[in-house]
Amino acid sequence: MSYKYINPGYAELFDEPGPSTITGGRMAKFSPNHVAFTGTGIFIIPADSRKVWMMLSTEHPMSTFFVLKPPLKSKNHGDTVIEWTYADSFGNPHGMIDGTNVNGGIQGYFGNVRDGVFITKIVDYTAYNRIMMMLDCETGAVECWTNGESVYRQEGLKALMEIENLKDYRVYLNSGGDGACNVIISDEELLPNEDVLILGSAGIEADVEPDSNGVYKFTEEGQKYLQQPDVSKLTDADVITGITAIARPAYTDAEGFQHVDIISSDESGAITTHGVKNLTSLPSAGISGSWALKTTKAELAKMKVGMAVKK
Repeated sequence: MSYKYINPGYAELFDEPGPSTITGGRMAKFSPNHVAFTGTGIFIIPADSRKVWMMLSTEHPMSTFFVLKPPLKSKNHGDTVIEWTYADSFGNPHGMIDGTNVNGGIQGYFGNVRDGVFITKIVDYTAYNRIMMMLDCETGAVECWTNGESVYRQEGLKALMEIENLKDYRVYLNSGGDGACNVIISDEELLPNEDVLILGSAGIEADVEPDSNGVYKFTEEGQKYLQQPDVSKLTDADVITGITAIARPAYTDAEGFQHVDIISSDESGAITTHGVKNLTSLPSAGISGSWALKTTKAELAKMKVGMAVKK
């Protein structure tokens, strides 16, 4: 089963607590969605995948890294399968290999073997930078892109990837400074120019009415909340490659439901379920559910996306 995780930058949408959501700072300003996270966001790969693509946007690549690790219950939990570190182009010791600073480059760490083909390409440290990496355990290939340009690729690392699959592996996305945003993680190929854009609502269809604070409280199983996307931010040339339905906050009380189905409906009203998410009792919690597709602005305007409560 394939997956696609999409997060504009909300800390509460990661699989484990840790990061913080920020709406100030330069990264939130640069992002078209005006939100970012700072700290370490963790995503647990949910399928028996042999490949993973991951990407995010950041202002300051030197303070960003990806780490892919097995779950803590593994006897080999201390081994890093793959790590990318974006080194500081100004010579600060953010990138090290064999005790030597790496100035303006990328280093990979596979198992207990370091490898580096370092680049001198410098990115604008006061701009919106899109970073992507790929790991293919079947062929032993890794590749890294910066702003759509492939800056590093190496094959023949299969011997260092002695793992059957990536099920339950954790992707650690670290971001210091002014944060990072617009995360996409998938076991299917991502395009280097993919990005995340929050769309407003062109209409709401719900089985309950909101209270005076605009809060929707669901009391019967199967009750639904759907929104029709406002596609005015899109152009006819845009290709939509994935959707995420987000609710924040979203939580259950002591007598409430424990789960929600992530759903969409087409022009005829037919409902499709894209997964199930668990609720917690934390009033600050949020949930999201994402799925891959390929569609156009016109077709997206006919859809509705949302959630249905269940026990």
